[in-house]
Amino acid sequence: MRFFAGVTIRYANRIMKKQAVLLAALVCLLASDVRAQSDPLAAARFLIGKWTYVNTGKPGEPTGWTSFASSLGDRVIVRLSNAKYPAAAGRAAYTHEDMLVISSVPGAIRGDYYDNAGYVSRYTVTSPVPNTVVFTSDKVKDQVRARLSYKLEANGRLTAYYEAAPANAPEKFAIYAVWSLQR
Repeated sequence: MRFFAGVTIRYANRIMKKQAVLLAALVCLLASDVRAQSDPLAAARFLIGKWTYVNTGKPGEPTGWTSFASSLGDRVIVRLSNAKYPAAAGRAAYTHEDMLVISSVPGAIRGDYYDNAGYVSRYTVTSPVPNTVVFTSDKVKDQVRARLSYKLEANGRLTAYYEAAPANAPEKFAIYAVWSLQR
């Protein structure tokens, strides 16, 4: 049956179905963009949950956990971390505890870090690709600069990369430690 000017109803239906699929995809993309704009911490929400260290059996590896939780009406994400290091290579056993508060400020995502050794640092937070978050410490005169990256792997594990840059070359980061965590 002809619909108009040589176009069949079947052909018109196929065109309309394709347009409906394209429209649905566009709506989903726009909705995700609106979500990201209305939730500046959206790129870091994959971190939320309790993670435990995955040990490889190397001497001196810590045991412990890291947790990320939304707080203050989803306006911040709070990371708490507890790592117990056994005595190794002439070093006494010790426990490292820290807290990182991730928040949105006009024009940026920031992280405020505190630990039980008295270290305090401010970070700029970026997400260069989905399921990856990078914390880069501010440049502070005569202080080592740090960069901590979290990447969610396909197997569901979280890989953390800790890099440091010397005070006299604050952009020259080198990997200091890499570890894995699992939920």
